[in-house]
Amino acid sequence: MNITDRGNTSTLIGSFTAAGATAPKALIAAHERTMRLSEGVRGLSTRPEAIFAAVAAALERGEDPAAAADVVRILTSTQIQNAGVVAGVDDLAFDGFREAAIAHTDAIIAAWRKPFDAAAAVLADAHQRLGNVGLEDTSTVIAKGADAADVWAKATAAVKVIEAIRHGWLGLVGITRAVPDDRNYTVLRIAAIDHPTWTAQQFHGRKVGAWDAVLAGLTLALPTPAEYKQRVAVITQGTQQAATEREEDERAYLTGRRPADREATIL
Repeated sequence: MNITDRGNTSTLIGSFTAAGATAPKALIAAHERTMRLSEGVRGLSTRPEAIFAAVAAALERGEDPAAAADVVRILTSTQIQNAGVVAGVDDLAFDGFREAAIAHTDAIIAAWRKPFDAAAAVLADAHQRLGNVGLEDTSTVIAKGADAADVWAKATAAVKVIEAIRHGWLGLVGITRAVPDDRNYTVLRIAAIDHPTWTAQQFHGRKVGAWDAVLAGLTLALPTPAEYKQRVAVITQGTQQAATEREEDERAYLTGRRPADREATIL
């Protein structure tokens, strides 16, 4: 088993509780089966030295130790505890969960979107009330009036919901291997951005939380893996187009020509 499969699975399942969402029943059933197999194979804890007493007891009874039930059970249990067997059972267990997560990806995203969208609305309202202030700047928040503290508390809770879902989303794409974990595009996991905005605000490689995204004027929206790929494509295509145009302008300058007049065509 890939060691990260266990972590991704735990993160994915745990995010539903943290975000107040209801996981698809089929996913819960698949997780229960996975844990039953993975933990069950580790629960076979027969001490190898137990074979000594079992063989001696069989001989005292006048039995062939090789045919004695307790001897066979101990030997079989010992073989099952072999690291290769444990790893093999884990592979089967987590491959089964992976298949379930792939099959129910859309349902998983749909389950997250309800609390995500509700939290996003809370943050939009909080921004209207509090303005461009960091949520950690509590002194400035309190100075804004009697209800500001309540607005801040709701916004802080909403950020935690979106963060839980973001972690769950990473667990989902990690276990399903639907998209690579590229930290250059972290903000695209919670918002869609056009290339000019991406460039102007220098989002490449930045870790942007939900409140930071709201302060940047972005609309929070949880993507499916396919939608996330499209978001990344918008940025990469825009970056490639900008690079091509820079090269064309440089060649124009070098040859004494006027660079082309372009409309704002970058995605």
